Amino acid sequence: MPLKHVAQLPKSYLLCAFLRVFLTCLPQTGYIHPDEYFQSIEPLAEKSLNVKVNKPWEFNVTFPLRSVTPLYFTTGLSFQILKLVDTFLTYQFDVSLATPYFTILFPRLLMTGLSFAVDWSLYRICLANSEKCKSRCLILSTSYVTLVYATRTFSNVIELLLFALLLYYVAESLIFSNINIRQREYINKRYKAAETLGEKAKFHKLRLYLENDSLRSYFTIATIVTVGFFNRPTFVAYAISPVFFWLYRGIGFKSIVSLQFHLRTVVFVASTVPTVVFFVVVDSFFYGYLTWGEIGMLEVSINNFVVTPWNFVKYNINAENLAEHGVHPRWLNMLVNVPLLFGVLAFLCYSNLVELLRSIWQCKYHHLPSVRSIRGLMTASILFPLALLSFVPHQEPRFLLPLILPLVYLYGPSIWPEQVDVVVKPTDGYKPGESRRREPNSLLKVWLGANFLLAIFYGFVHQGGVFGFVSRLNREMRTTDDNINYEVFTSHIYSIPHSLLHEELGEHRSPYERVKRVTLHEKGSTDLMKVLRLVRTALYARKAKTSHFRYRLFLVIPESLSDVLMYYLAQDEYVNLSVIETVQFFPHVSTEAMPEIFGVDFMSRPTESILKFLNGFSLTRFELQLND
Repeated sequence: MPLKHVAQLPKSYLLCAFLRVFLTCLPQTGYIHPDEYFQSIEPLAEKSLNVKVNKPWEFNVTFPLRSVTPLYFTTGLSFQILKLVDTFLTYQFDVSLATPYFTILFPRLLMTGLSFAVDWSLYRICLANSEKCKSRCLILSTSYVTLVYATRTFSNVIELLLFALLLYYVAESLIFSNINIRQREYINKRYKAAETLGEKAKFHKLRLYLENDSLRSYFTIATIVTVGFFNRPTFVAYAISPVFFWLYRGIGFKSIVSLQFHLRTVVFVASTVPTVVFFVVVDSFFYGYLTWGEIGMLEVSINNFVVTPWNFVKYNINAENLAEHGVHPRWLNMLVNVPLLFGVLAFLCYSNLVELLRSIWQCKYHHLPSVRSIRGLMTASILFPLALLSFVPHQEPRFLLPLILPLVYLYGPSIWPEQVDVVVKPTDGYKPGESRRREPNSLLKVWLGANFLLAIFYGFVHQGGVFGFVSRLNREMRTTDDNINYEVFTSHIYSIPHSLLHEELGEHRSPYERVKRVTLHEKGSTDLMKVLRLVRTALYARKAKTSHFRYRLFLVIPESLSDVLMYYLAQDEYVNLSVIETVQFFPHVSTEAMPEIFGVDFMSRPTESILKFLNGFSLTRFELQLND
């Protein structure tokens, strides 16, 4: 965005933009979903940072489902910058950046910078369509989707960025075509009505000056769609409406023939080929299907290439595979996920949808958005993806992140009205014709309040203790003897990204050169009694095994389960187990193990009860050992 345009934006927007960067640097300890680590940081940390990782199953070389090419230019690029800065600081000041904080900070800062592409796209769409943009930019920048989700390393965030750019280029092409076609038809009309050769020549020259808009931005749009498809094949659900609007531009006008629709389709499909080839080649090299040696020996066949979107589709059309990740009801997106992500915007959208359905029922089709309008483009870009993704059995809120731009464009001004010029009487205390700002309405208060709370919850509280635990364990590994190994059992918390611990690989980059110093046993939501039996078995196994390594065993669970743990440890079965140390990490909320509020006596000892209840929103690390 040019500096002159930035200067025109309100100071409140610039403050929100600064807040987005500041919150990223704190850092945000909240842990939204394992995919923010296991579909970005974990796959590339091994090759980029030379550390041991727990590579997710989607990146299995035998059947890879995810393209790594988008990751190379986001997470991979940030890791290369991190390595350069770390090398310089280590050499000059003996300061290392090999910590969990910087490992997540650099990728998140890059994603935060890229997230402003959504702001830019919204601003440019408003500018091209001669609409006010300040309120829309403010609503976008104050959404917790922008402040929290858009700064994380989700593949859905890349999808959001690409969808925003796609909407801009399609909207710009649509607006340009509408103007261009009207000018062309007016000139054609005047040309036919001209009575002299001089007049005909003049209008003929004007026709020659008109730019041909039929294939406007075709390669850019085709490339965005292809990158989005390789990033997440579900991007097709988002791209279908903008691409149709781009193909359909001008159809119905006298100067546009239907053949142009087919021509645009052929050119669009042909323009995707270079990007497809690039992605397939990069992915094939990463997964080891293609090597320079095979190319040099000219021993390359179709089996040397991997097409990850095709594997993704084959995997997900199998109902049994989807059942492993959770099958959700078809109404979940509409009734839960959209309101959770977009709040007031969602209810305004549903209200408008009711009005559209009423217009259709009453046959008032002229009230519907036109296929040639930006409003029609944005409406279709909400309804079609939402409908298509609702048919997918597995549904999560982050799958709907790209909807924020069309929602803000359509309904943002209803929440945050801009300054308006009104004519008032001198007795009102204003001069006639003076500009007066509308008072904030209740929708704005609800919007700001809800997004503030959700930004705190998902940005800092939800599974927030995991980052604190990993950071402490990383410090202990760096400051204690290398002969100390750690065995960690977890329950009722999200998976721990092993790359954050920065266990370096050997010179040959093989994870089998030495057993990991940290062995993770992640038990999901397994009953605590079963977990405790596994802990006891592990302790006995370590005691029976002769090794020059010393071991420490941790059980990491939400504090809300600590009373249950102590109850089990008091049983005769576990009399030989003892807790030698506990460390708490606050704040932490595991929705699978929420603290009990019923049964807490807040009346007799209010202060003690409140502190104990709040303490339940922590993650606790218990160090266990066998009694001699």
